[in-house]
Amino acid sequence: MKQRNASIVEKYKAGATSNQLAARYSITSRHVRKIVQQHNDAQAKEAYARRQYKLFDC
Repeated sequence: MKQRNASIVEKYKAGATSNQLAARYSITSRHVRKIVQQHNDAQAKEAYARRQYKLFDC
């Protein structure tokens, strides 16, 4: 499942639409958007954690 989601995110970033990906992976376009959003949220949390670590690194 992680591999599938990573593939979906990669293809979405390359320009595929959520409808195209939904048809290819037999899921809804809403689910595609949810997968991409979760990926973006995780990336943002990681970036925030890195910034916090740099601020308080003693």
